[in-house]
Amino acid sequence: MFCIHLILKIKFFSQNKIFSLPTDPNFFGQGTGNKSIFYFGLTMNQSIRNMIELKFRNIHAIIKHNRSISDFDWMNSLDEAKGMQHGSTYNNRWAATAFIECISDTLKEEMLSQIKGTKFFSLTMDGTTDSGTAEQETLFIRFCSAGKISCHFLCIGEPRSTTSADLLKFVKDKLDENKLSDQMKKLVGFGCDGASNMMGKRNGLVALLQKDFTEIIGVHCLAHRLELAYKDAVKNDPLYNRLTTLLLRLYYFYKNSSKQRKNLKECMKVLNLIGTLPHRVNSTRWLPHMRRALDTLFTSYPAFSHHLQDASHTNAKANGLARLLESSSIMTYAGLLLRSCSTVEKIIEKISERYQDLSGELLDATTIGSLKNWPIENQEKFGSDHVKTLVNRFSNTLENAQINVSEIMEEWQMLRCLVYRRFGGQFMVTSWQDIHAAFGESGVPNILALIDLIHSLAPTSVINETGFNQLKLIKTDRRHRLTERHLNDLMVIRLQSPSIVNFDPNPAIDKWMVSPSRQRSRGTYKRGKKRPQSEERCEVAEVTVEIELLRESEGENEVESEPEIVETERQGVEREEVDRESDEDSEEDLEQNLDTNDNMLREIIEEIEMETE
Repeated sequence: MFCIHLILKIKFFSQNKIFSLPTDPNFFGQGTGNKSIFYFGLTMNQSIRNMIELKFRNIHAIIKHNRSISDFDWMNSLDEAKGMQHGSTYNNRWAATAFIECISDTLKEEMLSQIKGTKFFSLTMDGTTDSGTAEQETLFIRFCSAGKISCHFLCIGEPRSTTSADLLKFVKDKLDENKLSDQMKKLVGFGCDGASNMMGKRNGLVALLQKDFTEIIGVHCLAHRLELAYKDAVKNDPLYNRLTTLLLRLYYFYKNSSKQRKNLKECMKVLNLIGTLPHRVNSTRWLPHMRRALDTLFTSYPAFSHHLQDASHTNAKANGLARLLESSSIMTYAGLLLRSCSTVEKIIEKISERYQDLSGELLDATTIGSLKNWPIENQEKFGSDHVKTLVNRFSNTLENAQINVSEIMEEWQMLRCLVYRRFGGQFMVTSWQDIHAAFGESGVPNILALIDLIHSLAPTSVINETGFNQLKLIKTDRRHRLTERHLNDLMVIRLQSPSIVNFDPNPAIDKWMVSPSRQRSRGTYKRGKKRPQSEERCEVAEVTVEIELLRESEGENEVESEPEIVETERQGVEREEVDRESDEDSEEDLEQNLDTNDNMLREIIEEIEMETE
């Protein structure tokens, strides 16, 4: 027996069916015995959904390739010219912005579900200045689950200042915005550069975080340490200073003059030389930039020399660069070769100074997370002290993750034997994902969770530099007024979304269907909820449908927009009379539509009852 209570609130009805009954037979539930449950649902017409899917794919491709949102309109027009039905609605930049927000929110929700499913995570943070000279801080999150390490872009924003107190407020606010405040008990590490506002022992950001979360480890980016150690070794060398001066002046000399660049290319063509323009040597604090600038200098040296000599007669800058290049080219090259041994010795000495805090017992204990540090043959005492150190350091975090700390030492001995027995001499090239897959059900879950904790610690903040690169591509001089919300959405899509081929727009479309910006044009509805079965009463599924506006489908049955309200009193009265008459007509149409819907539902119910019998 069926009992259906249907409440329809319809203000306008069109022959085009934007919503229709689902055709999936599994959508209709069946009870046991003499009781049956019928669910009445409304779904978007498939042709309309296909058109919306094309629009979502277009805007995703536009953002993925760093194109302007204004391209969205003409790209849809191009698809129409190819014979692909798009419809005439949702082709403007406001609709595109709503699509972007839904795609970004879907990716964030997916990341949040992954974080909630993991036991530990760490954060990395770094800052830069955008094209609008505003300080921008990026936050990335790193976690490990079942041996798989994942790094995700979390957010970007402008703090009040770069003091440690304001940065702490910035971090807490961003975690709260991303619904991660209740997950902070899983935080085990914080990676950043070595600035005093970050790594200060008393009032640095890491020190302030450790007051609330005592087991957090502050990690000074290893890449930054290496760069600083290198600069410490060569900063007082006059040869190094002259070299950097030459490289910088060459870079700006050709960067700021299109005429000089053209003449340099002509020199390369005459010399039959395949070279490149000079590279900036100090754009960021990474050694590869210096190496790339030197490679360019040596590769294109003949062209530089010939061009600067020709231009030195009329250009004072070219004359100075030619003299510097002639007097120091061979000396620089020979000096680099002669000083290489002493420079390496100095670098090793400075590295030991910069990395002296890494020789602590705690960070030494994390070396068991790399299979390359394991001995070739199984040793009974290997790693036992390291495991004890980690357990004592993260005891509260491990207990919050529901890990049995008392069994970790025994499981460590068992895991070590299993790895050597299963993989033999090939264990060094084995990944922890393979180890989790092989021994995940072998009674060693606690030690595997501890290994995941080690891998959740971020050794560097290099990934934040990738965020800076995307920031410079997105927030240019012509787009420096992007809001923080829109900038975050664009960077999430750029950094986190899959490729154009692998992108699935359906989750974002489902979110867009229930988003506030869509409610006026999509029609809202509530699905009937399944009630507990009872022998004394039948099941009731209540559906409330509110359709305020139906968009035209495939270019047919266009609905004319209402005329603007006239400001005069006389025209307002006439408008009220016309509206009253149209309301009376619409009420008559509403009654007829309700009768038609009731008949249709009765026929559907009778067919389902016959099938169930």
